[in-house]
Amino acid sequence: MTKHIFSSNLADLMRIRGMTQKNLAEAAGCDQSAISGYLKGRVPNGEVLVSLARALGTTAEALLGTAGESLVVREQPASYGIDWRQRALDAERKLVQLKSELESLLKKI
Repeated sequence: MTKHIFSSNLADLMRIRGMTQKNLAEAAGCDQSAISGYLKGRVPNGEVLVSLARALGTTAEALLGTAGESLVVREQPASYGIDWRQRALDAERKLVQLKSELESLLKKI
């Protein structure tokens, strides 16, 4: 029964969020084929389940239908619409900039 509830909740949240399998796979850090399997009844392991829930703006318990809580916990998922690759590149650029500034400050001491 949990498999059916999970698949149904996953599909409902994807529809509510306007997310495709590809969008969700990218946001959760898994393969699109895995999302397809989850929609067909497979249930992911704990780590993937938490990633899916976070990407969809809900909890793992709500996705599984075990918490008795609303499926939508947050209006917008924390990372929805933000490409993690772009965030990593931005962070790397910022680190290079900070390193340069630190080296410059250390030379003045």
